Amino acid sequence: MGASRHGWLWHEVVKDATIIDKYKMDLFVTGSGVWGRGGRRRFGSALVLVLAALFLLAACDSSEKPAFQGGPRLIVEPASYDFGTVVVGTTIKVDFILKNVGDEPLIIDQAVTKLVDGCCPPQPALETQSLAPGKRTTMTLEFTMGSDMAYPHRFDVRITSNDPVSPVTSVDVKGDYVKSPEGTQ
Repeated sequence: MGASRHGWLWHEVVKDATIIDKYKMDLFVTGSGVWGRGGRRRFGSALVLVLAALFLLAACDSSEKPAFQGGPRLIVEPASYDFGTVVVGTTIKVDFILKNVGDEPLIIDQAVTKLVDGCCPPQPALETQSLAPGKRTTMTLEFTMGSDMAYPHRFDVRITSNDPVSPVTSVDVKGDYVKSPEGTQ
């Protein structure tokens, strides 16, 4: 049965063998034992290795379960946005990702911007208003302030949905428009 001390038993014929090649275990399991690096092993060791491999495969199950059970659930990323200090005339555009992490369809009734500070609240644009469980969409907010609007601005974007936990989700958007960059005229 020519076994190499450092290699595989390549010329051993294994009939009806199960080959496990997951997670670099590379073992041949037969009724009379396990063949792999170092030659024949005891069958008990093979059973332990096979059970460990099955456990790892079950733990790596790719079917995701919803994070929230019992209805739709809206998550917004980022939950807030600070556009910092920008020169008037600069266009600000930010995309928010809206996700349904629940186990039922999410319906977004509306997304509106309320003024907190400053002026001219921009209205958000939604790609879609219906999200199946595990799906996502984009909400875009885009605005530009003119030269007479060089002061702080703050908006509260309110998203109304059929989320039973949080029927109104708020996103804070803020920043400061200035006439010129600090230190220049």
